[in-house]
Amino acid sequence: MSGDDGHHVGANGHVAGAVVAATSPRDAAGASEPETTPLVVGALWRRVLARFIDWFAMFWLLFAFQVIGLTFWVRDYGDDIAPWLWGEWFLVITTIAMLYGLVEVIYLAKRGQSPAKELLKIRVAHPEREGGGLGWRLALLRWVVPGVVMALPIVVSPLVLAVLGAPALFDPQRRTLYDRLAGTTVVPYDARAVEGPIKSRRSLIRNAMDRQIAAIAGRPELLEGREERDAER
Repeated sequence: MSGDDGHHVGANGHVAGAVVAATSPRDAAGASEPETTPLVVGALWRRVLARFIDWFAMFWLLFAFQVIGLTFWVRDYGDDIAPWLWGEWFLVITTIAMLYGLVEVIYLAKRGQSPAKELLKIRVAHPEREGGGLGWRLALLRWVVPGVVMALPIVVSPLVLAVLGAPALFDPQRRTLYDRLAGTTVVPYDARAVEGPIKSRRSLIRNAMDRQIAAIAGRPELLEGREERDAER
């Protein structure tokens, strides 16, 4: 199965080319030299765009939390806690960094993809973990450096993130400094193509739960348009 940019995704969910090298015999006797499999990595523009989309989503998530009063400290103490360089944006920036870290670590640990990475068809992979997520230790290890940087003043953090990401321009595996720290590589991965049947089963479960809720609440209108929406997916 082919993904964007000519990348190939196997039916078992593994990305072709995610392994740096593979060996195969050149003749039946087995006396051979190793053949290198070309490394396929996620496009840098997808990684940058995914980072921006995730951060922007966290900004609006914070706004929603502010409306319902869940992040009350930003409203109540934003004017009082205003260090130099951050100013009144200190609690906003640090809270967004915390929300981003929470979402990023959970998604990378469980799936290897944040919502924006899934949208842009890339995934963070580790050679010791076949498919799925990174696990909690690697997800935290990969996040800690960019997480601290994102809590810096908004005029500084993009520059520092660019410095951390600069090695990816020269590394054959397109690894940033925090990729090297965690031993990870970003590879192409089309979750919809590979996990479509899994998501369909989840949709069936979700529909069954919705029907139960609608029946208990006595509101069948909650199910209106459900079949059309599922068909579009």
